[in-house]
Amino acid sequence: MSIDNSGDQKKINGRFYTPERLADLLINNCDELLSARKTGNLVLDPSCGDGALIKSVQRRFGDAVVCYGCDVSPKPMCVGKLRFKQGDFFDYPVRKKFSLIVTNPPYVRFALNVSHSGMWYAKSRYSDVRLDKRTDLWAYFLLKSMDMLRDGGEIAAILPWSFFFTDYAASIRSIISDQFGKIVVQVLSEACFSDTQQKVILLWLKNYGKKCVRFEVGYSSGGELHHEMHIESSLSSWLDGSCMRPAAQIDVAHKNVCKMEDVSTIRIGTVPGSSKFFIWDRKSALRKNSRLTDFVPILTSSRDVVALRTGALPSDKYQYLLLLNEKNRRRYESEIEDGEKKGCNLPSHCAKRDPWYSIKVIDQEKRDAFFTYRVASLPVLILNDEGFCCTNSLHYVAFNDNISAEKKKWIQVSLLSVFSLVDVEYNARVYGSNVLKVEPSALKKVRVYCPDCPLSPKVYDEISALVEKGERQQVIITASICIFKAMHLDRNVVQTICTTYNHLRQQRMGCDGVIDFGALYQAIDLFAR
Repeated sequence: MSIDNSGDQKKINGRFYTPERLADLLINNCDELLSARKTGNLVLDPSCGDGALIKSVQRRFGDAVVCYGCDVSPKPMCVGKLRFKQGDFFDYPVRKKFSLIVTNPPYVRFALNVSHSGMWYAKSRYSDVRLDKRTDLWAYFLLKSMDMLRDGGEIAAILPWSFFFTDYAASIRSIISDQFGKIVVQVLSEACFSDTQQKVILLWLKNYGKKCVRFEVGYSSGGELHHEMHIESSLSSWLDGSCMRPAAQIDVAHKNVCKMEDVSTIRIGTVPGSSKFFIWDRKSALRKNSRLTDFVPILTSSRDVVALRTGALPSDKYQYLLLLNEKNRRRYESEIEDGEKKGCNLPSHCAKRDPWYSIKVIDQEKRDAFFTYRVASLPVLILNDEGFCCTNSLHYVAFNDNISAEKKKWIQVSLLSVFSLVDVEYNARVYGSNVLKVEPSALKKVRVYCPDCPLSPKVYDEISALVEKGERQQVIITASICIFKAMHLDRNVVQTICTTYNHLRQQRMGCDGVIDFGALYQAIDLFAR
């Protein structure tokens, strides 16, 4: 989707002006209420910026509407007849009611941007919504906008994909379903703003004051921006966010297929709370404790995991986590005192500990492998042969006692194949810049193939070499050939799995996410003969 939105249009505080074509797409689906009234329709844009949405409203409805705008900017650009109020939207009087509210609110975190008036307002009105410093500002705009509607009114909003992926948004969706008779969503799989990779949805909330009786969803992909047909879907898909996954999961019955939760326990990595206090380089750790008995080697990123696997992370570059207890704390009294002076004891994870510097790391036998947490293209499971721990940028994977070394290799390869990756795409969350966030709850649901038979060392080494070289697409194809051949799956089933995987990747990454599986299909055909 190619929409011009040049750098000088960028709004302050993480906001971007709305491109005209996107504004028109949003407004053109607001006919139901406005067409019912000849005159007297009041329209508000609570963060109007240069007035792109208001201009679109005026082009569409002319004198049938009276337009209002609010923004912290000194003044909006010239927009016909606009009753503009400069200031914070959360100070805007709630007593004034509108037929339609149109908004492209800022997406930045609330705590970084705005006074506490918005948080106080939202919490006082919607105590069931879990709001904290990580909550984006759009959530507060949406909640207040609902209180400024007339009965039967509408909201038309441009919101980030996080509307369907954050925990606090789930409770907001529940509130919306109780207050709007009809909900329509259009998912845009391409970035709409040239200055950011933030992907958005279009949301229309209609017939305020009624419980939802109809939910519709449509999907736009590729480079064109246009209206897709909105298909009626279940309200449950709105509430649980599954409407963001247009492809259904594929059932494959096979005796050697199980879920990750059946073969392992998955935990979030260690959270230090204050890296500058707890994480030391090797040289500093050796100077303090020559045998490193007070430290455990730690990995802090997925890059470290791959570097360790390829040998690109030599021992002199290892980082170490300081483990303090009653026996060794006296040796570190000066470091503890200095850390408290620097405020290392204040972050929430440290403040919850007693004492604040007492980190507990799970036992070594419970960290058999690492799995990448946030990933743009290919998540990887790497065996932990050297006893490392990891920060929460990675997951610990502890295999069940009955999982042999050979089965672990099969699981590794399976997680690199389309068979398992389609589950990863389906269950994980998606954030800005196309990043896939694989929570432990998502990884537990991923199906893997792990038979009792040996895995060819040649194939395993070939796939490992491709991982080390960073040849992601070839990794996926080679691993998939290995798994699908071993499973003896029909070509039609393989093609369905691959098509579903490409569908999910395209929604997340655009056309760049599509993989050519021609070589995979040829290999399966040859095997079938």
